[in-house]
Parts: sequence; C-alpha cells; structure tokens
Amino acid sequence: MACLWIERGLDVVPIEFATLVDRIVDDPILARDINRLLQQKRQGGELKRGPRIEAISDFLDSQLTRLSAAHQQPGGTKDPEPLDRLFVGLLEEMNGRDLA
Repeated sequence: MACLWIERGLDVVPIEFATLVDRIVDDPILARDINRLLQQKRQGGELKRGPRIEAISDFLDSQLTRLSAAHQQPGGTKDPEPLDRLFVGLLEEMNGRDLA
C-alpha cells in the first residue's frame, strides 16, 4: 500500500496504517477484511495464525506480481565519456578551476 501511495503522488507515506488503508484501498471487501484483521490483532491475536483471507491475499499477490513485472534492470551505459565530461564540468564549475 505504501508503494501505491508513492505511485499516486500522495506525498509522504503516513505512519498511521488506517490512513493508508482509507486513502489507498478502493475495494470495500478488502477494506473490511483489513479492518477485521487489525481488530483481531489489537485484541491479542498477534501470535495466532489464522486462515487465509482471500481478499487480502489476492491483493498482496496482485501487487507483488505487478511490482515484480514493473521492475527492470537499468540499462548499461555504452559510452561513459559524455557522463564523465558532464561530471568533470560540474566539478570545475563548482570549484572554479580546471581539474584536467
């Protein structure tokens, strides 16, 4: 959900999880199931393992698949010379002297 928050340009990701859920989750069934799980955890269910919650698991699976598919390795620079010149030029501009 934090990734979705950032992707949507909603500024800094909130610390309060309920705010994150309220602004990101559009599916009422998913929101309901998240809120139920949070309520159970608040009542001491932290160490218990429960049944799979379809709406939450499906959301997580779909987001992990989407984010994995979107991940690409950056392309390699074939010729670093232009970047080297830019870097040296910036250093010269900042320091006011020729570094060559």
